Amino acid sequence: MKMKLLLVIGLIAFSGYGIDENAGVSGAQFLNNIGVSARASGMAGAYCALSDDVDSICYNPAGLGKIEKKGIGFMHSRYLNEVNYEYLAGVMPLGNQGIGIALSLLNSSRIKRTTISNPTGDGSYFDACDYSLTGSYGKNITNSLSCGFNLRYIAQRIDKFSAKGLGGDFGILCNTPIKDLKLGFVLQNIGGKIKFVEKEDKQPFNIKAGVGYKINRANLALDINKPADSGLGINLGGEFWLINNLCLRAGYASGADDGSGISGGLGIGFKEIKLDYAYIPRKLLQDSHYLSLKIGFGKEKREKPRVKKVETKAKGIPKTEEAPKLPPSESRLSKLILYSNPSGAKVYLDNTFKGTTPIILDELALQKPYKIRVSMDGLKD
Repeated sequence: MKMKLLLVIGLIAFSGYGIDENAGVSGAQFLNNIGVSARASGMAGAYCALSDDVDSICYNPAGLGKIEKKGIGFMHSRYLNEVNYEYLAGVMPLGNQGIGIALSLLNSSRIKRTTISNPTGDGSYFDACDYSLTGSYGKNITNSLSCGFNLRYIAQRIDKFSAKGLGGDFGILCNTPIKDLKLGFVLQNIGGKIKFVEKEDKQPFNIKAGVGYKINRANLALDINKPADSGLGINLGGEFWLINNLCLRAGYASGADDGSGISGGLGIGFKEIKLDYAYIPRKLLQDSHYLSLKIGFGKEKREKPRVKKVETKAKGIPKTEEAPKLPPSESRLSKLILYSNPSGAKVYLDNTFKGTTPIILDELALQKPYKIRVSMDGLKD
């Protein structure tokens, strides 16, 4: 049991992108290396450019500008042996923007306390947990561009020792000229150091770029990660809807230090309720299982049409340009052109001589009766 827990702690610190000389030097590794969504985990975490629901808070806050309904999400993971991970989140659309809040908790079961003099334990136990509380905001800047950010409170505790800190994320989602092809970009875990006992650790800063493409009944995604304390990592995943209510998922994460990096899962949906499951096999430790529940409710948001105001200046005073107002129909003016063969016929308007043909009678008011007479010598009027 003791050896298992040591392996668990080691893998939490180093998991995700492979091990190099700098791997794991950042603190609060749970922020980057453990997924909060069974849907995303089933696709090996490739979700940066697909974010459009309650999971956007963690993967790309810009996705909050895309949500259509209020929603809540819950995730439970038996992550590694004695370690559980819980996640609860809620989102709400506000026109062309959205807000959200999320709570994540990583906790272990009781750990036997050992000392040099009592290597098998002194009969007492302690526990450890990490948690974060995140507030999120996203907005559609244009029809093709969305931005969002997170503000996060972080706390960690091992026995009687604790650490606290503040951090945040910034994300962008962009539609491309290619239909159903989206790009995503996220700066994760921006913030100061977290002090644990006497040691200060940087937050696990990560740069993420992703692409997502919808084709027929499938979603394909690719994410590239560059953590500050490790090398490049690639996450590739996809999902395919067999029928309207059943979806299969698979993914691959490069540099996995325990297992092949392959993941899989499935999703079941019924109206506004979605249930997702993901499975990540491992070699040394217990396999990881993720289970998520999402519920949407309320009416879909209706964005107000965006009206572009054109500003003009008249005598130095800004005015909003409006469509010209037409005068009442009885005051509208028109023209009448008269020809004759042969030409030279005399034209009278209301018994007033106006000239000879060809002639243009202008400034005539519509819907007003006129008497026009044309005459020529030798011909009847």
